[in-house]
Amino acid sequence: MQTVTIGPVDVSRLCMGGNPISGFSHQGDERSREMLAYYTPAQVRETLHLAESLGVNTLFARTDEHVLSLVKGYWDDGGTTPR
Repeated sequence: MQTVTIGPVDVSRLCMGGNPISGFSHQGDERSREMLAYYTPAQVRETLHLAESLGVNTLFARTDEHVLSLVKGYWDDGGTTPR
């Protein structure tokens, strides 16, 4: 995976967005509920591990308690923590 350097950090050129794991769809409330139902904490960890295995190291997401708890679960499950 290609990266770009921003300050002291290498950022993957393909980044993940946090809308699906937060249940924020631009297609209406029903789709938002479907995304929340699919992205259980276990599914989020699996998705983040898959992305990391493919070289993606950047996630743009909200920093609310929901997302922070999901990311912490990913780190607790062996995911790479920020440097």
